[in-house]
Amino acid sequence: MDIVLKILTLVGSFGLFLFGVRLLGEALLKIAGKSIRHLIYAGGTTTLQGVASGCLISGVAQSSGAVSGLIVSFVNSGLITLRRALPLIMGANIGASVIIWLICFLGFQLSGELFAVPLAGLGFALILVRKERAKYLGHIIMGFALIFIGLDVMQYSFMDIAQSTIFDEILREYATISALPLIIILLAGVLLTALIRSSSATTMLAIVICVNGWMPLEAGAAMVIGNNIGTTLSANLAALDANTAGKRVAVAHTIINLVGAIYLLPLTPMLISGLSVIFSPPFVIAAFYTLFNIINVSILMNFIPIITRTVSKVIPNEPQANNRHLLVMDCGVLSTSEISIAQAENEIKSHAKRTLKMFGFVRKIFSETDEAECERLFARVEKYEQITDRVEREIINYLTQITRSDLSSAMVERVQDMFRITSHIESLADTNLAIARLLREKRAKNIWFSGEQRNNVALMMDEVRRAMECTIAYLESASDDNYDKAERTEKQINKLYYSIREEQFEGGFLVYFELLRECEKLGDSAFSIVKITKG
Repeated sequence: MDIVLKILTLVGSFGLFLFGVRLLGEALLKIAGKSIRHLIYAGGTTTLQGVASGCLISGVAQSSGAVSGLIVSFVNSGLITLRRALPLIMGANIGASVIIWLICFLGFQLSGELFAVPLAGLGFALILVRKERAKYLGHIIMGFALIFIGLDVMQYSFMDIAQSTIFDEILREYATISALPLIIILLAGVLLTALIRSSSATTMLAIVICVNGWMPLEAGAAMVIGNNIGTTLSANLAALDANTAGKRVAVAHTIINLVGAIYLLPLTPMLISGLSVIFSPPFVIAAFYTLFNIINVSILMNFIPIITRTVSKVIPNEPQANNRHLLVMDCGVLSTSEISIAQAENEIKSHAKRTLKMFGFVRKIFSETDEAECERLFARVEKYEQITDRVEREIINYLTQITRSDLSSAMVERVQDMFRITSHIESLADTNLAIARLLREKRAKNIWFSGEQRNNVALMMDEVRRAMECTIAYLESASDDNYDKAERTEKQINKLYYSIREEQFEGGFLVYFELLRECEKLGDSAFSIVKITKG
């Protein structure tokens, strides 16, 4: 019974450590979410800049698995290409070692248990403050406190178990064996990381085991290599519902880490021997983690085009492979509401651009004289309307799932605005279809417009196109200049509509004014999107 209690204490301490990592990562993402989005979007113009961006992102998020999962979702949405994603993933592997160094320094070098409880008190006090940034800071501090408490209890639990069981003698005898089955340890690292989905936690577990003498440093290093492979599970799980591009990123991440394991595992004893001269045991594993990924990235970054071609052959294009689907990310120990919202925002931009293209077909129907071409264009408008219906449902379902997570008040407002914007974009699509049907009715009934009527409709359509272009420009860049352009165009549409309505025309009166009214509705919906975005 006593040994069961001690083992449960060990498991509990590991759980505390894991929860601390989660709390820390989530808070950092909420504070730095906008910067992370920018880094992923920008990605750097060169491979080296992409690696640096990925390193920085992972250093903030404290999880290469979470970051790779996010990158899968971004590629899946068409926000970045496979070629740009690979350097980010490589950099994320390096950046994940930051938290390991920090914990080793504070937990082993400075005895983190001495200030862990005071840190927990400070973190709790800040969580009670009403200001959101203070709450997030409290979560960060509390996360560190739980990491140090878990690490401290974990170390003592290992020693306590060893002193009261025969495990210590067995493991110490095993630790003296020169020809270690490193592959078995590597596979254990893969399975454990895949199970708990946190390479940081598994790496710290390996460090604690090595420090207590239960496992040689070479075996700890092999477990770290296994962690690197196991952490790709997050990306592969995220890619299960992704399109072809998303699946390719996940497979590429696995290939990168697997290739590194194959050629660096035989060199592990030599690397550990050299690092042991410079660092003490806890830092040897941390240094190996960093060095392993730096060596692997330095070599494989030169083969990115080959890796890209390889995964393209392994995962060929499938029917409807270009269809993008929003993925609600679940990256193990990190929730990613901030990044998921960013993904939804970009899908909304694509949704708006689709309605502009749809209006281009409508405009061609108005000026086209060939009956067969008009029918072909009308069929395209109908198809696009069906696509916008599907995308609207997908965005709404996606946003609904996001609202179930822990959101700040600012994020809640953003999501509410996105619901309203999505509704207005769908209104744009519906109105486009209504105009196309009116033009079809006009042709079917041989309704004739005078030259002045045709000119007025053409003027309205030109202004509506400008309004929709201004809306998309404002969604891309919410500047005062873009807002002023959108506002001026909306006023021009209203002015033109009311001035034409005062005139009297014969022939096709109802269809004519219905067309003008629908065009004016397009302008109103377009500017409503701009106003909601501005807030």
